[in-house]
Order: sequence, then C-alpha cells, then structure tokens
Amino acid sequence: LLFGLASPDQVAVRLAESESLAENLRSQLGSPGVGISLVRGEKTHEITLGYANLQEEVLVSDQTLFSIGSNTKAFTGVLMAKLVEAGEISWEDPIKQHLPYFDLKEDYIERNATIADALSHATGLDRNDSIWKYKTLSRKELISKLKDLNFVEPFRDSYVYNNLMFTAVGMCAEQAAEKSWETLIDEQLFQALKLTSSSNWF
Repeated sequence: LLFGLASPDQVAVRLAESESLAENLRSQLGSPGVGISLVRGEKTHEITLGYANLQEEVLVSDQTLFSIGSNTKAFTGVLMAKLVEAGEISWEDPIKQHLPYFDLKEDYIERNATIADALSHATGLDRNDSIWKYKTLSRKELISKLKDLNFVEPFRDSYVYNNLMFTAVGMCAEQAAEKSWETLIDEQLFQALKLTSSSNWF
C-alpha cells in the first residue's frame, strides 16, 4: 500500500502519515523507542522513534536491537519447514522419536504428540510459564518438567498456547540436524536474510 503504484509524492505523504501514526502509538503506550521497517520488494523504509537508552539518551537507529519475544516462534516454524523440505524431519514425527526423555502425564499423548501438534498449540497441555520465565533450568531440564503439567483441554481439540512445546520442537530440530538451535537459526534465517546485527538465545 505504501509503495504500490503511487507517485513519489504520494509515497512521501503515506510515509509521513505512517511515521505520525507510529509516534502517536509510541507515545500512548509509553514505549521509550520504536523501530519499524516497511518493505515492498527491493524497496525499504525505516522509521526510528524515541530512545534506545533513556538514561544515556541514545536514539533508536536502524541498528538498534529489540527483543521480539514470541515472534521468534515463527523462526522455529520456518526452520522446521526448511528441515522438512530437506527431508531431515517430518511434521508428523512424534516428538518422542527425537526426544526419548519427552514424558507427559498422559501416555497416549506422550507417544503420539507430533511436531505439527506442538507448533499448532494442539496438545492441550497447560502453559505454566513460571517454569521457564526465570531461565534457571537447561532445555533438557525444562522438558523434564512437562510430566508435572496437567492437560486443560483434550488432545487436538482446542488451541492451548504453550511455550515449552516450542522448546521441544527446537530441540527436535537440534537432534535432526545435529546442530544447535542458535546455529540453525543463524545459518538458515539470519544469513539468508542478511540480518548481520541480529542475535538469538534459546
């Protein structure tokens, strides 16, 4: 919509409107800084507003790094798609095939929950984010805690958001590719997209 078939003058007006809207939202939400990239084909436009560091009065730039939270779930999903395309793993692989220590309260779900089930939040497992939030446990230790969680919905019947199941999927990728999740994300996504300043941890 921004670039399309619009004239340069029309694009300039739309970009100014976009920046004004972003600044109004930033102000209303009380966010110290915002970085936005508008992309269409080979054309890009960056909007940088506010501060990356309020105390030191460092302005947001096009090189400022932001934590993007659960948007990284899309990274894991794309990574799995690339591994599936390469024949290294299948959407229908049971998680337990790749992680023998994957234990749940329900034996049937433990044996049959697939990578696709985990990615689509279809296991019915309670999310219980307090387990991972303080990051004191290793990945394997986190997965070992799954057996203590209850099921709040029937298997493959409802959408129940669960961060730990994405941890399990990321670990399945590691086992299938014999590389760390961080290395896979860097090789398969960051390098391909030329995200030279981006970093990750899992």
